[in-house]
Amino acid sequence: MSFGTLSIRPQYRTKNLFIEYDFDWFIGLNEKNSINNIMEENFNNYSDINRLLSALTLQFRTSNNNVTFQLKKIANLTIGYGSLMNQYTNSIHYPLKQNPGCLLKTKSNSNKYTFDIFISSIHKPNSSLIGFYTTGKLLKNMPLTIGFAAIIDNNQFAEYHDTLWTNVKPKTNRLQAYQIDFTYNLVNTLHKKTNLFTELSIINFGDEIRYFKLEDLNGEIIDRGFNKKFAFSVLGPGINYKLDHHKNIIIAFNYSSPLFITPFFSETYELERIHYTLKSEVDSIIDFTPYEGDDKWFEMITQYHNDTDSSIYYLPKQINRLLDPTHNVYNKCGISTSFKNQFRENYSYTLDMNIYKEIGSEFATNTFYTTIIKFDINESVLNNISKFRLYYGEHFTNEIFSYQNNENKTMGFELEYNITSLISINLYQNIIFYDHDFDGKTDLNSTNGIDLIMDF
Repeated sequence: MSFGTLSIRPQYRTKNLFIEYDFDWFIGLNEKNSINNIMEENFNNYSDINRLLSALTLQFRTSNNNVTFQLKKIANLTIGYGSLMNQYTNSIHYPLKQNPGCLLKTKSNSNKYTFDIFISSIHKPNSSLIGFYTTGKLLKNMPLTIGFAAIIDNNQFAEYHDTLWTNVKPKTNRLQAYQIDFTYNLVNTLHKKTNLFTELSIINFGDEIRYFKLEDLNGEIIDRGFNKKFAFSVLGPGINYKLDHHKNIIIAFNYSSPLFITPFFSETYELERIHYTLKSEVDSIIDFTPYEGDDKWFEMITQYHNDTDSSIYYLPKQINRLLDPTHNVYNKCGISTSFKNQFRENYSYTLDMNIYKEIGSEFATNTFYTTIIKFDINESVLNNISKFRLYYGEHFTNEIFSYQNNENKTMGFELEYNITSLISINLYQNIIFYDHDFDGKTDLNSTNGIDLIMDF
């Protein structure tokens, strides 16, 4: 998908307030959207409340920086050390996915207490992600900081409009997740800081999930069914080393239960809240081991039909992956690492590598990987280049750096060149692998854009 964009970005800036509005006029972009049952979606329609608000950026902070409020697209939101939410964004496939979100960050004068809250979509909060994260130093004579977070997905089926459910009650599923972390400061000097930490996360899926494990019962290999409503993970013990504001290094052990995907709320979560599945796909496996004759599994899948004849199912993220009976059904352990380096506002790069190896059974043979690589150069480093960005990401995949069209793989680049001090041209390509047109197949979704930007 290729298109051009004419962008005008009026800005207003004071010491405490920043307002920007992106008037993006798309040229040659008409998108078929089977999810919303719209054959041609007009992305230049600013009468749509979602389109109107998603173009706005509003940032306000108090003079002492104790309160910061942001109304804008959410990007790279991480809570704690990232085992539950890491680099989440609410507008990952722009302009096809646009949501106006808000962030509120507060802290005490002593910096001992913080409280942050976010809403992924302010114009439809009843179907958005809502979460908060608070930290505090509760013990006077001990350098221990305790953090607590709660994240709620009010409706995983929000992407699928109520009007498209045919003669059946619209399906909903409310998912809740909680996290607590402990950080103990070992070293705290002017330039260096070293912390020990542990982070515990738990997810309540709402409904019970049915899954199967291979077990050896007195020499006989059987498929044993389990019901689980909760899944958990432990990140730690780990160490976090910081050098000034430049380097941030994290190394930690990880452990997680069956069904827990780390992080659950990743960069691509908005693309995988629900999945389209044909009845024929379910029929092709229902008569085979381990699903054969298991009424609980059959009811779990078929409750999410969208019409009276049950020809199509829409499955939440945590259930869709269980169409493969061996996927993520054992405990896992491994190592998580993160290295970030930033030099002022000039450049930065990030490398995250996470490995999760199944354990506890001779049949636990899978290893999962999450890899994130980002490289950014900003203004004043290269002549006339105000922005250059490369990125690559894989989220909980079975292969590292796979050439396959694995779901939730992302990659791309962006280059902004200054023609004059007020006019620039922006070239970019964003590639995301997911089922965009809801046909049950992973699509290569490539967005190629050329923007002409005028600032005044």
